[in-house]
Amino acid sequence: MSKTIVTVFLCCWITVYSAVQAKCQETRLKSIPLQVSKAFATKYNRGTDAEWFRNDELYKVSFVQDEIYYFAWFTSNGKWLRSEYTIEPDDLPPVVKATLKKSQYANWQTGNANVFLYPDKAPQYQLFVYDNDWNELELFFDSEGKLLTQ
Repeated sequence: MSKTIVTVFLCCWITVYSAVQAKCQETRLKSIPLQVSKAFATKYNRGTDAEWFRNDELYKVSFVQDEIYYFAWFTSNGKWLRSEYTIEPDDLPPVVKATLKKSQYANWQTGNANVFLYPDKAPQYQLFVYDNDWNELELFFDSEGKLLTQ
């Protein structure tokens, strides 16, 4: 009896897990709605090599502009939600680097850094840091250098 219950539970769990994974996966697109295309062209008029993906109701595009590789997200009606791109940790704003130097993570190894752009909001910065045991921590800073989350 208990073997049957465990088997049924595992089958249900696998079915639910598979459905969630399928829903969350991005689908590469060959065409996108006109309003999304227009919004992208308006926001990033020098963007090239665009590759479009869809995840639920959001459209994600990877592209190059001014030799920088970006990701941007749009709604199905063309509203721009956010963009991000990678920078070298040395290219973080001086206020962010100053905050890091004064923080408990000053002696941690720095990894990737990203810039997040939002409508009607100043840029935010993401920095991955690693301790001596290579434990990773993701730090977020606002444009004034304030540590937002860790």
